[in-house]
Amino acid sequence: MRKLMVAVLFFLSLPLLVYALSEPDVIVTKPGDSGYDARRILEVASELGYLEELPLNESVYRETYMDAIKTMERALQLTDDGVIYLSEFVELDGLLHEGSKSESVQDLIEKLHDL
Repeated sequence: MRKLMVAVLFFLSLPLLVYALSEPDVIVTKPGDSGYDARRILEVASELGYLEELPLNESVYRETYMDAIKTMERALQLTDDGVIYLSEFVELDGLLHEGSKSESVQDLIEKLHDL
């Protein structure tokens, strides 16, 4: 009986799993959003030199920042639509760690400035 219940639950959850795997990339932040995700993306763009005058602790992704975010996305070969998707967020967040710049990140910054 127990094996039958497990099998039934498995087959009932299969459509949900297929739907979850086929779902497009989730939007993490876009112009107008605020909070940690927006602030982190703005910090990354600032660290890479795309947002030169970012106010301290800015946590609102304003329309005025969108061109800089698009330029950063283009340079990093991401979708250059100004919208940050989960896959992009993970990549960008991992690019820089707060308070430290490794040589590889410093090299990347120099290459991006050359573009």
